Amino acid sequence: MTKPEVIDIATARLPAHNRPRKRGGGPGGPDDMEQRVANLEQVTADMRVTLARIDERTESIEKHGATKANLAGVETSVKSVESTMIKWFVGTAITLVALAAAISFGAAALI
Repeated sequence: MTKPEVIDIATARLPAHNRPRKRGGGPGGPDDMEQRVANLEQVTADMRVTLARIDERTESIEKHGATKANLAGVETSVKSVESTMIKWFVGTAITLVALAAAISFGAAALI
């Protein structure tokens, strides 16, 4: 017969679901509560200032930012400029080819 295993209850680890849960938000007791509340109030005040700055930036973006209608107008004008540039490029290329041909025929006639 084997001897049953003896478990020391004081040092034994309980499974995770049976372990006692920690209560509270951190170390310290009632004496430390005043300082913790003061720290939270300071952090809250800092957060309010930061949120106010974010709100100002958001309002500025809304006032000066481009809308979908503005962007549609820009897209239309870019397409128009692109079309005009292509027409000028093709026209200039044809003109230069014709000029080069005229010069070469003129030079050939003189020779």
